[in-house]
Amino acid sequence: MVLEAGTRLGNYEIVELVGKGGMGEVYRARDVRLGRDIAIKLLLEEMSEDPERLERFEREARIIASLNHPNIVTIHSVEHTDGLRFITMEFVDGSTLAELTPPDGLPLSRFFELAQPIAVAVAAAHDQGITHRDLKPENVMVGNDGRVRVLDFGLAKLEVGELPLEDAPTLALTSAGGLLGTVPYMSPEQVQSRPADHRSDIFSLGILFYEMATGKRPFEGESSADLMSAILRDTPTSITDLRADLPRHLARILRRCLEKDPQQRYQSALNLANDLEDLKREVDAGTAMASERPSIVVLPFVNMSADPDQEYFCDGMAEEVINALTQLEGLHVVARTSAFSFKGRNVDVREIGNKLGVRSVLEGSVRKAGDRLRVTAQLINVDDGYHLWSDHFDRQLDDVFAIQDEISASIVETLKVKLGVGSTRTKERTENREVYDLYLRALYYEGLATEQGYRRSIECVERALVLDPDYAAAHAGLSRGYMLLNTYGFSSAEEALPKAEAAAIRAVELDDSLATAHHALGTVRASLHWDWVGAESEFRRAIELNPGLASARYSYALRFLSASGRTREAVAETRRALDIDPLSLLMNRGLGETLYWDRQYDEAIRQFRLTLDLAPDFFLARNLLAAAYTSNDQLEESFQVRCEILRRAGRGNEVEELEAAWAEGGEAGMLRWYIQRALPKAEKAKTDGGGGNRAWSMALLYGRLGEVRKALDWLEEAVRQRGGLVILIKADPWLDSLRSDPRYGKILKTMGLAD
Repeated sequence: MVLEAGTRLGNYEIVELVGKGGMGEVYRARDVRLGRDIAIKLLLEEMSEDPERLERFEREARIIASLNHPNIVTIHSVEHTDGLRFITMEFVDGSTLAELTPPDGLPLSRFFELAQPIAVAVAAAHDQGITHRDLKPENVMVGNDGRVRVLDFGLAKLEVGELPLEDAPTLALTSAGGLLGTVPYMSPEQVQSRPADHRSDIFSLGILFYEMATGKRPFEGESSADLMSAILRDTPTSITDLRADLPRHLARILRRCLEKDPQQRYQSALNLANDLEDLKREVDAGTAMASERPSIVVLPFVNMSADPDQEYFCDGMAEEVINALTQLEGLHVVARTSAFSFKGRNVDVREIGNKLGVRSVLEGSVRKAGDRLRVTAQLINVDDGYHLWSDHFDRQLDDVFAIQDEISASIVETLKVKLGVGSTRTKERTENREVYDLYLRALYYEGLATEQGYRRSIECVERALVLDPDYAAAHAGLSRGYMLLNTYGFSSAEEALPKAEAAAIRAVELDDSLATAHHALGTVRASLHWDWVGAESEFRRAIELNPGLASARYSYALRFLSASGRTREAVAETRRALDIDPLSLLMNRGLGETLYWDRQYDEAIRQFRLTLDLAPDFFLARNLLAAAYTSNDQLEESFQVRCEILRRAGRGNEVEELEAAWAEGGEAGMLRWYIQRALPKAEKAKTDGGGGNRAWSMALLYGRLGEVRKALDWLEEAVRQRGGLVILIKADPWLDSLRSDPRYGKILKTMGLAD
């Protein structure tokens, strides 16, 4: 039944029909009592006639009406007059998102203006336990005042929740077979009629935002069955392949929204909104990397010789090319860690491009015969697999550096990018082949992220410095090695930090244009001296000199931004580091860490799990996962992860002890079990030295238990011994119980971290 203009429904006078929805017609009406325009949604006759459904509808509609948010259309009332049931709500004079989105997508600035408030509105509803279930362009209005409003919150559940999927009114087809309504915006769980929670909305937001950005939907089909199959099966084309001006990180955000598994999506719409806001700031500041920017990954060169010792030489070839390319303005170069993760694997270049977000791949090989070398290199376009350039270089073995320079120059010419104002930047190499080989070995051992690896790395750079005392990169590497030993509790501050400082200072003295030298000095100033102004200056100088140095960005995020309490900025900076080095275990774990410090526990848990997918035996990531579960009050999950840590460490007998402690005392019993085991070594380290991190761990355990005095005693000891992780005193949530205590404030003042 369609109501004519002028029809009265109680105190409302119909003005015009403005649309039809799954529940009935929508009208513009005049509230004659208050003298304002409202919207009226007239319910379907079958809903009005079903008492049980009507009662449930009215009950849930009252809950939805409680929403009060500037980006959500407000429901005023649920009423009935002359046998008709209807909802009155705020009238928005404007256009739907469907009407505003052009065929090629919205301008990027306009995209952010609309997408971020939509995500915020959905987050506000989720916070009240309300899921939309029918997000689509027709349910988003942009008023003439410019404000975004989301319509029909929670009503989709009411209109189709009692119906079989095939009977739901939002699944109607046109005679031509084109789809109307909800199907194109459904989540996989909705398509399969499985239970759908708030993460279903996040999938729908991904579809909505994809269409806003590109003008196209991510999933297509000739029929509803085809479309449902695509939602369940297909991987959408990256938005950056459809629009070259879009930032690569926006593609990553949308890809995450569109994960088939709800566990792999954003776990809250608020985190999605925060990421969009962070990216908008980067775009406004000119620091976001758009997809049209030339990008490349240099794979490890393949050793075609019989001699396995040539592996280091092959790695050195790739290393030097990477270093040379990072000096180029406008070129995004994937970091060594991610590039070398493909070593020894036969992976299609298109898969590599998708994983790393690059447009071209450089691969090469080295063949040695006597004192002659043949180096072959080829540049491949990821999109079609075609060769853009290839060449080979025959040289005497003594000409190795000339070979590297020539290859780099050829690639530069091929990509047609100009050299940056980096002619004064010094490459991280020496003309001594033996020294350079030792430096490459040091990088390899450092990448193992173990105590033995760090010590072997130090041995290599120390041997290199005997042969070439003025090799600045080796001094920076030496500083880094000692800092890592201290940070992870493998060495005392007294042993490691003075050596780390001396090496960092020497590196800067030798080459003030070397990014890794400033990175090393920034780390020392933060961790040894708590010189936050000096640390920030050094980190920012390192990033300025080499924007592609992911490790410097990570250190800046961890050792300065997180330490200073600027955890939101730390998350954004770590995401930039991960963009540069997407397969690095350190960067993946680092993003989880900064999310954890920022109290984004669901997102941190997801990131730690992604890291463990890359390396199941990565102890530090698993340990942080357990801490994040605890902070998120998922105590059973935390307990299970801790048992898994012990099993993987071959300490099965201790699992039984932990299980008994858990059974007897829950979380408190588990924490006291850890304290009982750690206390003797921590007490001994007070006099023996090298116990800064042990003291830090004790402070965390007592802090989580709420035993403030003991926690502060150990925290003061950690500060006294300069524990490598004590700089996170403001960030770690396990210390929240201490923050109102005057002793805690004094510690912050001692460290220069008081507000």
